[in-house]
Amino acid sequence: MTRRVLDETFAPRNMQFVVKNLTHTVNDAWTRQVRVKKKAEALRQGAYFENSATSNNQRKAARVRGFGHWFGLFHVFVGFNCYGEGYLIDGRPATMVATIGCPEVED
Repeated sequence: MTRRVLDETFAPRNMQFVVKNLTHTVNDAWTRQVRVKKKAEALRQGAYFENSATSNNQRKAARVRGFGHWFGLFHVFVGFNCYGEGYLIDGRPATMVATIGCPEVED
């Protein structure tokens, strides 16, 4: 179901997702780390190929949001100040706190 949701969501961008070589890793040292970047870099497998192929809304959005982290995107409130890097995407500045939805005050 997750793959179908991702494929439907990203279809307008000509993106498709394929699961291959699924593994599980246990590393006690990583449970104490706050940042996930080093873990993701150490474990990430796969690639993104542009133009490779052509329920519940909250659950769907959560799956897509989670996949953003696989792509290396962070929360806009990382650092909990307005001067951080945010998502690292132009047009989406860092924010002080997490928000729910799209409050107008954040525009």
